[in-house]
Amino acid sequence: MPRETLAQAIDYASNVAEWTAEKLSEIHSSYTSKAFGESFNERFPDVDLENVNLNSTQRILLVGFSIEASLERMIEWLSDSYEVNVNAIVLNYVKTSGGDELLMKTSIISEEAEQERSGKRKKFEIPMSDEPPAVDYDVSSLKWLLLDYLSRDRVTNRRMRDILFPSLLNNKESDKLSREQLSSKFVEFDQNCDESKVGFYLTSISSQLGMKKNDFLRQVVAYEYPRHHWEKDNFSIRPKYRDVVREVLEELKKRQ
Repeated sequence: MPRETLAQAIDYASNVAEWTAEKLSEIHSSYTSKAFGESFNERFPDVDLENVNLNSTQRILLVGFSIEASLERMIEWLSDSYEVNVNAIVLNYVKTSGGDELLMKTSIISEEAEQERSGKRKKFEIPMSDEPPAVDYDVSSLKWLLLDYLSRDRVTNRRMRDILFPSLLNNKESDKLSREQLSSKFVEFDQNCDESKVGFYLTSISSQLGMKKNDFLRQVVAYEYPRHHWEKDNFSIRPKYRDVVREVLEELKKRQ
């Protein structure tokens, strides 16, 4: 492996680092008809996708049958001095006198060193909660928080503003909106919507509802876990906040 290999790998890693959750879902859909969330849950049955910070870190692993000394030096320097998650594996093919064929591997950074560093590396975790605020926000503060949040020009925020909240308001006060019903609302809103990705859109919304910092959303929106401990379902707007949400949506329409 020449030294230029590392520059190419860093280029790839820096590109992948910018992939959003929706980009990952889009790539996934090109290989299977399953929804991203379904495949994730099959592979990691005990992990809550809604609480996972996808693509928060990258690892560079180079593999070849030889390595230039300069590349080995660069990898060790990046790993030791800056704790960059990079390594190289050198393969060596051997055929014994008895006719056995062996493929041996040597890592530039030992597995022990990688494990030790991985244990020390701080993992970025998003604090999550299902609890509403310890003390409810007053109506004025709640309206301001909702206006600020729903006016942000981000995909999930827009979907909550244009699909989730209007759909919940159109429901009867005593009714709850299931994930399946909410999925159909996405398709109704956008005829070009890729149905295979709707499950992931719902996961993104559920993740926002579950972030500890977004307790004002949980003051307004109620949900349940009827099927899985990690899957939010049966959404509704708490009755006493329906008028507040309606006023917020009307104000946002005026701003458009």
